[in-house]
Amino acid sequence: MEEFKALPTIELQKFSLQQFMSGLGYTLYRTNKGGYVFVSNGDEASTYFNKDKMLINYNSAVRLHNAEWNVLPDGVAYTESAGFLFKSDAYFLMQALAKKVVEKVKLQYSKKRKQIILLNPLVKFEYPAYENMFLIETEEQE
Repeated sequence: MEEFKALPTIELQKFSLQQFMSGLGYTLYRTNKGGYVFVSNGDEASTYFNKDKMLINYNSAVRLHNAEWNVLPDGVAYTESAGFLFKSDAYFLMQALAKKVVEKVKLQYSKKRKQIILLNPLVKFEYPAYENMFLIETEEQE
């Protein structure tokens, strides 16, 4: 019988979050105090609608990843699920959504511990084909 071992889901979830945020035009940086923040790349994807959101904290980025999005007829996508209004061009949002590996990330940054905490290791892949891509085959066992 073959046995499969999944990649650690904390890394998989962090990867999905970073890919999604990069699609929106943000890059993850470590702060001087040991925290994490997503910083706008300054490109059109992140700045056209969100000039006041050049920095997005880690937990807000998690909420954006897991958010329900609305798209208006004029091509503006938006969500308020992150606790604030965040807008994007629908084109850039579709790029960001296409980069997600898992449907929801269950992560939280703890200021007290100064680390990212895995709240739930169970994940549902965004597309069934990703399951095979992100599973590592181990030795065949009897």
